Amino acid sequence: MNSLIGRKITITTAWQALSANNEIVSGTITAPSTNTGNVSLEGDLGDEIPLEPGEWHELPLINLANIRVKGTSGDIITVVGGVL
Repeated sequence: MNSLIGRKITITTAWQALSANNEIVSGTITAPSTNTGNVSLEGDLGDEIPLEPGEWHELPLINLANIRVKGTSGDIITVVGGVL
């Protein structure tokens, strides 16, 4: 890994990418337990995949620009890992 990434993304009710640019990272995506509702990830077939408050997943070698999220406005999602 070349550099550390630590990012907090504020959720809106519209789909948004986790990055405006291509960024290949290995890391953990977390919906903090303080969120008031689920955060939805857009699946590869367009399905909504819910992340409940407190849920987290380790994802190796992902492009943050390809991951889109939406949910309760004002909730957050965090990404912590390393940029390759």
